[in-house]
Amino acid sequence: MASNPSHMSTKRWILDNGATNHMTLDIRCLSLWLIENLDLCNGVVKGDWWEIQRYARGVADPKKVLEGIEGSISHEINDILQSPFKEDEVYTALKGMGPLKAPGSDGFPALFFQKYWHIVGNEVLEFCLGVLNDGKGIESTNTTDIVLFPKISQPTILVNFRPISLCTVIYKIVTKAIMNRLQDVIGNCIDKAQSVFVLGRLISDNVLLAYELLHTFRRKKTGKKGYKAVKLDMSKAYDRVEWDFV
Repeated sequence: MASNPSHMSTKRWILDNGATNHMTLDIRCLSLWLIENLDLCNGVVKGDWWEIQRYARGVADPKKVLEGIEGSISHEINDILQSPFKEDEVYTALKGMGPLKAPGSDGFPALFFQKYWHIVGNEVLEFCLGVLNDGKGIESTNTTDIVLFPKISQPTILVNFRPISLCTVIYKIVTKAIMNRLQDVIGNCIDKAQSVFVLGRLISDNVLLAYELLHTFRRKKTGKKGYKAVKLDMSKAYDRVEWDFV
């Protein structure tokens, strides 16, 4: 019999969420389908390709990247950013998560913590605030499942799959609490040319800009000065591109 609160909440979760368990089973079946199809492709992951996709070498001297960049954060804002995190910031981060998004290695979606906060809340707060304020290690929850999702309907080679990282909810609470605090100032730190992943900006802005530039190129018929556009097709994701490569 489950005796402590965490075991009791786990038991209640299993009993009350048959539909979710069925969904998990479907996901596991899908992962088996992907593995079998990769086996049909000889099941070989090219070493060089995997090295390029997974590992970033960084730069020899990171200071060179930052030379000439002026600071954009005032001392007052910096004091706010470095102030101790509070309990309500942790809970706000949890509430802002999708309740049934794919779980990480622990198997629990955010809904479990949201529904049984009255049982597990104190322990979650203690751990998360320990990481955020006291530098407590997060190794116990810093585990990630990497799954492959097909980009096309009939994938045949490895590049036809998109790797997706599934983190634990506790890890996401910590990172989301930091993100929420940075949200109001991040726009001042990132140039307006970066139109993605910043609140209030749209990727379509750069698409429209590119369209207008090409339209100008086509309309130019006379003059000694011409224009040229170069299209770059980068297979590496934005978070795996080294400065040396750029």
